[in-house]
Parts: sequence; structure tokens; C-alpha cells
Amino acid sequence: MRTTLRSLFVLFVALLIVGCAGGTLTVEESYDVLRPVKQLDLPEQVSENLIIKISNVADERSSYKNRVEAFINDKKIEPNWLISNIENTYTYSLRVRPGYYKVKSYYYAYVGWGEEKYLIETHDLVAVLPGKITTVSCDIVKEDNGVPVNKKMYFKQEAQPIKAGEQD
Repeated sequence: MRTTLRSLFVLFVALLIVGCAGGTLTVEESYDVLRPVKQLDLPEQVSENLIIKISNVADERSSYKNRVEAFINDKKIEPNWLISNIENTYTYSLRVRPGYYKVKSYYYAYVGWGEEKYLIETHDLVAVLPGKITTVSCDIVKEDNGVPVNKKMYFKQEAQPIKAGEQD
């Protein structure tokens, strides 16, 4: 019984010392260490705040069966619509948390006897800001056979405020 009490006392003192020592931090550590006691009640992001739009992908002529794949942070994004062999514009409307994202896409063109893959990327990370809709878009300029004129293609970025009616 006496050893049990002594063990509990030693444990209590050890926890007290650790607790007191862990109660200080430097100004520089505050952002990484401190967490709010209670989260702010922010309105939930109801509308889509990141739109990826790629135009001039396929048509009924030589670009028949050309396609694209979109990626965010190296995760493939599946479209939420049925894609046809002549899908001209791919528009991915997503709801994501505010922050910075790596957005890229691959354009697949059927050329000659096979499929060739071309990267569409951004110059920097894509900023998705609270209360704004970020759109990244690319209009593929291509030759008659479906090969892009520019082998390196880039998205254009634009951010616009979410209109009051779109938050409902």
C-alpha cells in the first residue's frame, strides 16, 4: 500500500513538472503550437470555389477522342458527368478548403497511330481564398491533327468574389 501511494505521488509530481514546463513558448512558436479553445463559427462554404476549365479538347474532326485528365495535389479528379468522344470543354467545379493547391492537367491527343500526352500546368500554386471563386482555365490551341501548337501549356488564373446569392 505504501509503495502504491509513493508511486502515485511520484507520478503526480512528474506530471506537475511536465505540465508547468510545457506551459511556455516563444513568440515564434505561437502559430505552430497554439490552437483555439473554440473554433470560429464560419459559414460553411456551400458554393464551388475552385473551377478548372479546359476548352478546345475534342471535336468531330481530327480531334475525335482527344481527352484531358485533371489533378489537384497529384490526385486525379474524376468528372461528375458522362464524357463523350467529342467533349470540347471540360469544366470541373469543386468545393475545397481555402489554401494553396497544385493544379495540373494532361491533354491526350490521338496522333498518327497512338496517343500523345501533354502537360498543362500553372506557373505557381493556385490560391483559393475565402469568399472568392478561383478559376484556372486553358484554351488549347492546336494544329489540324490535334497536336497542341505550344507543347508547354499553362493555365490562366483568376479570382472573383462570391456573389451574395451564391453562398446560400
